[in-house]
Amino acid sequence: MLAVLSVVVNHVFHWPVGGFVGVDVFFVISGFLITGLLLREFDRNGRISMTDFYRRRLKRLMPAALAVLLVTVTIAAFVLPRIRAIDTAFDGIFAAIFVANWRFAATGTDYFATGQPPSSMQHYWSLSVEEQFYVVWPLLIIAVLWLGIRFGGSAKVRGLLLFGTITALSIASLVWAAYETETNPTVAYFSTLSRAWELGLGAMLAVALHYVPWRPPRSVGIVLAYAGTVGIVASWLVIDPADGFPYPWGLLPVVSTAVVLFAGADRDAAYDRAVFPLTNPVSKYIGDISYSLYLWHFPVVILSLAFLADATVLYWLVTLTLTLVLSALSFKYIEDPARKSPWLSKKWSWTKRRKVVVSSVAAASLLFSALSVFQLTQPVADAEPEAVAPPTCYGARAIMNDCNVEDLHGEVVPAVDHAADDIHGQFRCWREAGQDWPDCSGPKETDKDVRVAIIGDSHMAMYVTMLNRIADDRGWHIDYYLGNGCQWTTAMDDYELCEDLHDVVERDVADPDEPYDIVITSAARWAVFGWDNPVEGYVEAWQPVIDNGSEVVVIEDAPNFTDESLACISRVTFDPTVDDCAMTVEEAMDPTDRLPEAAEESGAHLLETHDLFCTQDGCPAVIGGIVVYRDTVGHLTNTYVESMRPYVEQRLDEILSDNG
Repeated sequence: MLAVLSVVVNHVFHWPVGGFVGVDVFFVISGFLITGLLLREFDRNGRISMTDFYRRRLKRLMPAALAVLLVTVTIAAFVLPRIRAIDTAFDGIFAAIFVANWRFAATGTDYFATGQPPSSMQHYWSLSVEEQFYVVWPLLIIAVLWLGIRFGGSAKVRGLLLFGTITALSIASLVWAAYETETNPTVAYFSTLSRAWELGLGAMLAVALHYVPWRPPRSVGIVLAYAGTVGIVASWLVIDPADGFPYPWGLLPVVSTAVVLFAGADRDAAYDRAVFPLTNPVSKYIGDISYSLYLWHFPVVILSLAFLADATVLYWLVTLTLTLVLSALSFKYIEDPARKSPWLSKKWSWTKRRKVVVSSVAAASLLFSALSVFQLTQPVADAEPEAVAPPTCYGARAIMNDCNVEDLHGEVVPAVDHAADDIHGQFRCWREAGQDWPDCSGPKETDKDVRVAIIGDSHMAMYVTMLNRIADDRGWHIDYYLGNGCQWTTAMDDYELCEDLHDVVERDVADPDEPYDIVITSAARWAVFGWDNPVEGYVEAWQPVIDNGSEVVVIEDAPNFTDESLACISRVTFDPTVDDCAMTVEEAMDPTDRLPEAAEESGAHLLETHDLFCTQDGCPAVIGGIVVYRDTVGHLTNTYVESMRPYVEQRLDEILSDNG
């Protein structure tokens, strides 16, 4: 009960911050229950039936899981932007074959997926971890028990051998979790290898209790039950995934859960009365429907945002009510009947099983295909300026000419369905982490009079297409030093994503014998987290180039884009003639951009842009009929950047003319 409630409450209310650890509680319980079930079967029958084991798992998990997948994909096709709806369908395929955790590990480390809303299928990652465990675990137990029998060991020797094997594997997984949390935390969170120790601890406890008859006295068990419960609840309040998860903070809920399980071994009526808060009928019912609760809550949480604003009383009431109703219905009419039915049992002939499997796969395939075709054939909004706003109020002109949302027509560009992909060459000279610098600048020897270097991270790269047009008109030659995490600062010298940027810039850009005429840079305002002195780092990096006589132009960073504003433009009720989904200036400018301060201190030239995004009343998500942002980490659509071009070009001219 505690496990599922913590996850649901965390996802609905975004509090408590550590509520997500309910998944870790699930892992320990699962390892404990499955291992105990297999050992009891072995004692009873002298063997473990793999067929029966997988049949029970399929009957228990698949019907409700597939029902939620199909309902979610269907609704997503009609209420989500096209790209997200198609991604949801693909996520559903990976979830249906229980490899969703590796899908989300890959997309979570994709830089260009950063800042997008979570998939409504994302919670299936934990089910995938458990299913992968279920595939391997019975085979491991059978192999170890067979070895024990083969070499004539007694039951206790077999138990010791099994306990030692599980302990060794769990320690190896824990060590790997520590390493991966440090080096690749996103993968560590989703990886089966980094999570196996949590299931392993539950399995170790099951083995110990199975082969060792000792149990704690009832009074000790009661104390341990409450102590473990306090540990689980405390983990909700103190754990932040950014602090190190699954290692070391995963130890708190995992060990606490093992303590509760140990305390409840061979419990009796007196124990149940003493721990009534954990064993009362309400808790038992929530425990019964916990699987359905877990399956339904996240699609409800995510898809409700297509209709309702987050963090409102109405949103909370709707999501909680829908989750409870759907879960109760799912348990009563899908999960429980499927578990009790003869489906996949020996009473079913192979012909009947084959027909059900084939028809189910065919139905699912047809549904996914139909929904994909539906999404792919939806019309895209016309990208011509006249389709969304008068020329004087198109894009950045709207904010500079004090236009209102009433001046717009009923469409926006790029269509919300396509805003996330509105890049158009911004990253053509982009360097991925760990790769070589791309050779897309052309030869260093050039007959063009003005040499320009562009240096920075993705927030600099989003201006590349516009700057290329300006350079083509003026006959400038541009060299690019753009990459993941490549903020031009000495504070990033030891940052492994772009650790050699300073050396490359010192060699090429700061060369006193061949200085660049113009060097343009920018950086994400939020990238300074953890830096001791971000302004000093910028100034130290820029100063040698400024001293060589290059004109360093610093483009003020764009405002942030909030989750709520992104949800606002994505809602089925969104109307650009009524609402521009604006953020407050305080929200959009937090954290403070440190580039202007660094420019002033170093003598670099600041190219201001804040007035192209915000007024004193707020910072709209749609300006002049154009969707401004691609994601919630401040990346701009290329369409809006192009609308900024006249103002950026004018300000660039003023900077360069004032300085010869």
